[in-house]
Amino acid sequence: MASLFSYTGKLTSFPDPLPRWDVKHSWQFAFFIFRCKIKLDMLTPEEKTKIIKKYKLHEVDTGSPEVQIALLTEEIKKLLFHLKKHPKDFHSKRGLLKMVSKRRKFLNYLKEEDIRRYNSIVKKIGLKK
Repeated sequence: MASLFSYTGKLTSFPDPLPRWDVKHSWQFAFFIFRCKIKLDMLTPEEKTKIIKKYKLHEVDTGSPEVQIALLTEEIKKLLFHLKKHPKDFHSKRGLLKMVSKRRKFLNYLKEEDIRRYNSIVKKIGLKK
């Protein structure tokens, strides 16, 4: 972080970290804040790679049902936290229901294909008790 004092000891101007918008362009500022907020609510690429490494079946696995279920579960957890803070956010609630439905379809597919893999992923993620 830059110091407020120069080497002479006098107070210098501190650069503004955000661009300045006037009242005419307040929608730009709102859009900027909205984009920053959205980025915080979604899974970051680092989190995704960590989840993929944990649940992958082989070295280049990114799309197996186990990985997809794990990724959806983490997204659902983040979205639940968001909805606890913002209970009237019905658009996000709809997205949550779609994610839960998608995860349920993956789980049903895995249950029909291989019951042992289904039981192991349910146990790892902790979906059912």
